[in-house]
Amino acid sequence: MRPLLYLALLTLAAPAWSLSCLRPDIVDTYERARDAKEGFWIIHGAIRADGPLAGPQPDADGRNKDGASASTRVRVLGRGLRTDGFHSIPPQDVTLTITCLAHWCGSVAPDQDLFMAIEVKPTGPELVIDPCSSRVVPYTKDGETRLLRCLRDGVCERE
Repeated sequence: MRPLLYLALLTLAAPAWSLSCLRPDIVDTYERARDAKEGFWIIHGAIRADGPLAGPQPDADGRNKDGASASTRVRVLGRGLRTDGFHSIPPQDVTLTITCLAHWCGSVAPDQDLFMAIEVKPTGPELVIDPCSSRVVPYTKDGETRLLRCLRDGVCERE
């Protein structure tokens, strides 16, 4: 009887194995970028691509591989974060990399109004789009206000 009970409980627990992401928040994204050893640009803007964004290729069963990724060169248009707020920047050519965790993959729509944390690498700037959107956050005026308060006053409130 115990093995059956164990299997029943295991089956009920299966949803806990699924991907569980916190709601993307620009203050959290900013703090992780600020505290990372790597350098990041925080940009408010949009992604422009000449064609469709490359996505990881699924296996024969239609599922994506854990750790799969695909990259596309895109242009980022917008404003860059400085200590005194956001300022216009020239368009930036960036490698946009979509990654997968288990069979979930990140996604982003070109021309969407976003906050982005773009990593500055020796090979050039890269924006990683993971399944939890940890480096891209939809733009909101409230998010900008909270981000600037965090930057200027150290009061870092999450949504």
